[in-house]
Amino acid sequence: MALGYLLSEKKRSKRDTPIRAVVFTFNRTLAAYITAFVNDVVVAAGGSEADVDVTVTTLSKYALNRLPKIDPSNVINDGDQASWVVRAALKAGIKLDPSFLAGEVQYLLGRFPADRLADYVKADRTGRGAAPRVDEKLRMQILDDVIAPYVSYKKSTRRLDWNDVALKLCEEEPESIDILIADETQDFSANQLRAIIRQLAQPSYAAFVLDTAQRIYSRGFTWREVGLEIRPENVVTLGRNYRNSKEIAVFAAQLLQGTRLDEDGTLPSSTDAIPNGRLPVVLEGRYSAQVAQALAYIDAEVDLATETVGFLHAKGGGWFEYLRAALKGAGLDFAELTRVNEWPPGDESIALSTIHSVKGLEFDHVFMLGLSDECFSHGQEDEDEEYLRARRLVAMGITRARKTVTIGYKADSRPKLVELMEQGTFTLKKV
Repeated sequence: MALGYLLSEKKRSKRDTPIRAVVFTFNRTLAAYITAFVNDVVVAAGGSEADVDVTVTTLSKYALNRLPKIDPSNVINDGDQASWVVRAALKAGIKLDPSFLAGEVQYLLGRFPADRLADYVKADRTGRGAAPRVDEKLRMQILDDVIAPYVSYKKSTRRLDWNDVALKLCEEEPESIDILIADETQDFSANQLRAIIRQLAQPSYAAFVLDTAQRIYSRGFTWREVGLEIRPENVVTLGRNYRNSKEIAVFAAQLLQGTRLDEDGTLPSSTDAIPNGRLPVVLEGRYSAQVAQALAYIDAEVDLATETVGFLHAKGGGWFEYLRAALKGAGLDFAELTRVNEWPPGDESIALSTIHSVKGLEFDHVFMLGLSDECFSHGQEDEDEEYLRARRLVAMGITRARKTVTIGYKADSRPKLVELMEQGTFTLKKV
């Protein structure tokens, strides 16, 4: 609708430059689909491909293109930042779970502008949960003993992190984007959103697509603090489930019950989902037996000429080493999607990926094997933010499945979130 309107305005004003449209996404694989869709809209509106300049990109790639003086090898990645933070916290005697603390630092750096980090002390920790408790005294200690040394370290080594890149983009001359679409907005930080909002032309059209029930990163903010007034008449709730069977939707939704959904979050809907699906399968047994069961199912039930399979894991490492060998031994070709910039060029129907890397993707059959509490870092409290994030992550992985989903764990390392799965919503198989 916005594109058609801007095309008519372009003709009316005899504008000789193309309409600039940018889609920011965590998932690079949407590029071909979106580009083809835009071209169809342009032709339907009586225009040509020359009338619209479309870019589908991640924010990091976009920022580095706009900031050519930044050397990507000089940007501190999230893993190295986490390691630095944990060492500083240990030195300062801060007694928080390392993963939680790394997320808390990423959260506060991403939420507040560089000259307003002190606002963190008294701010409502939007999106960070109730446990563990981080009171004002502890927040001050994090600022003084972790953030301040970290900022000094970056300055002395002349290095940046990805939050610094977003802040530098805020300082650049705006690009004047006519149409902006931000997908998976719940996983952008406030500073990242400020950076892309600044790129808008006047007038312009912007759409932010999100579901806070699927927030899997340590981010959180209010619309107002990033400079947006979102009026009720401009909010559209997309409730229809086009992907999952009723059984898959119910299975995923129970993991999200009690996770404090806000007005920007939705549970996977089973009321209008695809009917007559199979119950999800839960495998209990050794990882090797789980993999054997999955391969037997693919051999007997899956048509790899027309169907796709996704093997997802919370972490890669040794799990995928074993899985790769098993797939090769079975003569099954596969592609790897974790941290790739483009969809692999081959015609493989089986994909291996961390759960984080499949946001927005879908497969006919999904396997999440080798789950355990070791895959996640969380406390024992139901309100623990890292535990809630693990639940959202697994629920998101489950809803990547169109037809069937199978999860697996060892009996002696049964993940806590399995306790949320009600009898009758899955079939248990001991292997």
